[in-house]
Amino acid sequence: MPTMLTLIVVSHYVRHANERIRTSAPVRESVLKTDALTTPPRWHEIISTRWLIKFYDGKIFKCNLVFVLMKKRRKDSHKNENGRVLVVGGSEKYPGAVYLAASAIAALRLGADLGRVACPEKVAWAINAMNPDLITIKLPGKKISFSHMKKLKEEIEEADVVLFGNGLGRDKGSIRFARALSLIDKKKVIDGDALRFIDMKKVKDCVFTPHRAEFEDMLRSSGLDEKNFREALGSNVILLKGAIDRIYGEEKVRENKTGNEGMTVGGTGDVLAGLVAGFVSQGFSLEESAFRAARLNGGIGDKLKKELGYGFIASDFLKEIAESAKRLNLFSRRV
Repeated sequence: MPTMLTLIVVSHYVRHANERIRTSAPVRESVLKTDALTTPPRWHEIISTRWLIKFYDGKIFKCNLVFVLMKKRRKDSHKNENGRVLVVGGSEKYPGAVYLAASAIAALRLGADLGRVACPEKVAWAINAMNPDLITIKLPGKKISFSHMKKLKEEIEEADVVLFGNGLGRDKGSIRFARALSLIDKKKVIDGDALRFIDMKKVKDCVFTPHRAEFEDMLRSSGLDEKNFREALGSNVILLKGAIDRIYGEEKVRENKTGNEGMTVGGTGDVLAGLVAGFVSQGFSLEESAFRAARLNGGIGDKLKKELGYGFIASDFLKEIAESAKRLNLFSRRV
């Protein structure tokens, strides 16, 4: 239970936030409980007091919050104006990874208008059966190869962000495809097997989402090591997954301590990559997108552990994202 001092401090932040919002444009808001409130919110990170204290079984949660905000949409906005995410990946061996990945569902439920999934045709039909909301681009063959770049050219040009690598596999044609796609002049999120074969020094405007083994392979293929990789980041961001997630940006390193050891179950990293792409599609910076996605993903994992122990699976996360969006992603009003 929070101490009186904690409540006074948080109340101070909210009072100043409320004062600022009176002269600011309304924003769309969503609040997720987490483990640290380290700095006062900025003007675009406003919370309202109705979300300040949460109750569960008659007990008060800690009042430590992370701000997960959605931008307000124009009333006359139409389809395609609020985020387009292209997800490329999958193979007949790993059909679930690309579905979970931004499973494009994760991206769609963060507010993006359109999530398109480009994958081998049999995988695409399976995804259509699981979720009719997703638009699939059916690529011939059992795996993605360099020859598919031409077919995807228009889709890539229309996307706000491209997520790829999930379930891609390590076939020579897939590796060549990943290297070519990493060079496009678009905001990108790269995950999974694609991380192992790219040269990050040649990539720009990208969030890399490796676990430790993928990170070491990525540094090796880039001719870098842990002492000098930050000098080569440029406009890129690395979200290094672990017991404590570390987000390496151009100027600083941020840490996320939400999440638990149960999240080693397969697929949770694919969901995380999708959340990152979803935030990027909404106009957040690459670093901010990586940080917020890690907090959100880890927070859901902690909630599932409390409810299910270690019995949760990656697809359980999708339901939690949807419920959080419905309950919390509201347009704020002036206060």
